[in-house]
Amino acid sequence: MMGRRRKRNRHLPERMQLRHGAYYYVAYAARRQIWTHLGRAFADALVKYGALEGRPPKGRTVDDAVHAYLQDAAGRLRPKTMALYEAAARELLGYVAEDGAAKGGAFRGVQLEDLQSADVKEYLVRRTSKAAANGEIALLSAAYTLAVERGWAPLNPCRGVRRNPRRRRSRYINVTERKRLIAAAPPQIASMIEISYLTACRKSEVLDIRLADICDEGLYVRRGKTQDRMLFEMTDELGAVLERARAASRGRRKRRGSASVASLYLFSGRTGQRYTEDGLQTMWQRVRRRAGLPDVNFHDIRRARITDAEHKFGMTMANALAGHRSVTTTERYLVQTGMRIVKPEL
Repeated sequence: MMGRRRKRNRHLPERMQLRHGAYYYVAYAARRQIWTHLGRAFADALVKYGALEGRPPKGRTVDDAVHAYLQDAAGRLRPKTMALYEAAARELLGYVAEDGAAKGGAFRGVQLEDLQSADVKEYLVRRTSKAAANGEIALLSAAYTLAVERGWAPLNPCRGVRRNPRRRRSRYINVTERKRLIAAAPPQIASMIEISYLTACRKSEVLDIRLADICDEGLYVRRGKTQDRMLFEMTDELGAVLERARAASRGRRKRRGSASVASLYLFSGRTGQRYTEDGLQTMWQRVRRRAGLPDVNFHDIRRARITDAEHKFGMTMANALAGHRSVTTTERYLVQTGMRIVKPEL
């Protein structure tokens, strides 16, 4: 049975519907619709959709390739990454905005073999948000790679097409500025700043630290992108910062009788749950305003630490601290401060 063309949620594969925040598989039997609940998470819904659909038919359009890739990636990519890919799919395949206007959809219904490299380049040029366009073409390229592997397309037209240039952020937080941020921050946020600088951890990695990750040997951290587990050896400075962080979290949590609410995390809210990234972002806006540094991001702390490590100890140490598998990636992080560090000795 041929259904009507979608007006909303046009990024969803055929027979998948989104209703009240949940995804459903809609099949037809005896002229009746049968709705099967797939879940509220898009990644989980794609996995169940694939099981209900069976082996996907030989794809002929960009829509087929994108949906097949999202289904293939659902079980191995992080929820945040899947959310970004879902948004990219909406732009590539089209959707209907809240005002009823049709948005995106540059490649909706395009035959895989018809898309040319020139079309990809034109999309990159015409798209207003250049950074978003790069991400959308990255998804398109991944979808085409899968399509080539399955024999749906002869080649990947995204290969060899240069993406929009990205302006590298070069904000460097010096020692004085870092002290101003710490002084302007409440105890928990101050401890986050200190731990981020000592370990060069990303915001999410700092918030993911559990009390069980702290031991006599040091602090265990799982790197968010590579999932590598790292041990930062315990030092007097790290130990003092961790103790301040524990005390700050205990002081912030609600009390039950004479004891505070328990938590698994080093940084937690009043109910003991993990401190959220949205909560940190809100507090960070206030901290940088109080410190008189409105242009700094939390991630700039990591960039400053990696840059300082390279200046003092060399690229090998900077790369190890950053947790990158490639030195090239670390090099992109370094800020050209224009200074040389010299130890004066007679």
